[in-house]
Formats: sequence, structure tokens, C-alpha cells
Amino acid sequence: METNPTTRPSNRAGDLESIPVLRSARLREIERLAGLSAVEGVLTLFTNSVGRWIETATEALVANDLWRVARAAHSIGSGAAAVGAERLRLHALNLELAATMANSSQCERLLEHVRLDTAATLSELGRVREG
Repeated sequence: METNPTTRPSNRAGDLESIPVLRSARLREIERLAGLSAVEGVLTLFTNSVGRWIETATEALVANDLWRVARAAHSIGSGAAAVGAERLRLHALNLELAATMANSSQCERLLEHVRLDTAATLSELGRVREG
């Protein structure tokens, strides 16, 4: 069975730029199920943790410990999914895949995308908290 190339998801980083930084429906779902304090808790946990995960991935990449890069990328992706940061989640997934395929040069490029998307996500989350 052939996959239609127009419907197959792409893993190229440039293609992910069209995806919104944040899908607020995820945060509304958390609020509906667990209340506003749960949303604040998720946002605080993500904000406090994502920097450490990126730092871990960076240190691991410098040490050429791609297994640790993959684990950190997985954590970033899980945190991004929890707050509805779809583009960051997909970039983290691509980083995790590159690390498991032992492609350190691609990991460097993808880690930069993760850093940029993290900054954009944190900015959007700041707006959500204010609004």
C-alpha cells in the first residue's frame, strides 16, 4: 500500500514552522478536568524543567552521549505535549530520533530548533498566564 506524499507528515524542520507554537485547547482541557490550579501547576512544572532538559541535552551532545540526548529530548517532548506545544513536541521527537540514529550533526541542528521553539513556547505561555 502506497502512502500519498501529500498527506504523509514531514519530518523536515522547515515544514514544522507552519504549526502553531501553542494549542491552547490542551490547557483548556486540563482546566476543565482538573481546574485552574492544575493548569498553573503544569505551566510552572514545564517552565522550571524545560531549561534543565535542554541543558542536559546540550551537555550530552558535547560529550557525544547520544543516549542521554535522546532521553532529554523525550522529556522535552513529553513536557511540550502536556502544555500543548505541538511544534516543540515534534522538534523534540525529531531530536530524539536523530540521537537514536547516532546522527550528532543533525542533533546539533535540531537542538537549535528545540531552543528556538522553547523560547517561543515560554513566551506564549507567559501570555496565557497574563490572559
